[in-house]
Amino acid sequence: MADGATEMDSGAKVAAEAGTALQQILGAVDGVNGQIEHIAAASEELKAASSEMSSTLTNIRDVVEQNTAATEQMQASAGQVNQSVAAIAGVAEENSSATEEVSASAEEMNAQVEEVTAATHSLDEMAETLKQQVAQFRLNGAHSGNGSQAPGSAAEELAAAVKSTA
Repeated sequence: MADGATEMDSGAKVAAEAGTALQQILGAVDGVNGQIEHIAAASEELKAASSEMSSTLTNIRDVVEQNTAATEQMQASAGQVNQSVAAIAGVAEENSSATEEVSASAEEMNAQVEEVTAATHSLDEMAETLKQQVAQFRLNGAHSGNGSQAPGSAAEELAAAVKSTA
C-alpha cells in the first residue's frame, strides 16, 4: 500500500507538474495568439497603407500625364506664337519699307514744290520786269481812234494773267 501511496503521490506530482506545464503551454499559446493578432493587425495596416500608396501612385501618374499633355499643348502654342511673331515681324518690315518709300516720295514732292515755288517767283519777277518794260512804250495816255487799247494796258493784262497762273 505504501507503494500505491507513493505512486499516487508521484502521480499527483507528475499531474501537478503536467498541470503547471499545461498552464505554461496555455500561457505561451495565449502569447502566440496575441502576437498573431498583433501581426494580423499590422498586416491589415500594411495592406491599407499599400492600397493608399497604390492610389497615390495612380494619382501621381495621372498628374504626370496631365502635365505631359499640358506641356505638349504649350509647345504647340509656342510654335503658333513663334509663327505669329514671325508674321508680325514680316509685316513690320514691309511697313518700314513702305514708310521709307513714302518718306522718299514726300521728300521728292517737297523738292518739286520748292522748284515750283521758285519758278513761280521767277515768273512773277519776269512778269514784273515785262510790265515795267512794256510801260516804257506807253503813249502817255493817248488812245488811237481805232478802238484798240493802249499798249501799256494790254501788257498789264498779260502780266496779271501770267501772275494769276503762277
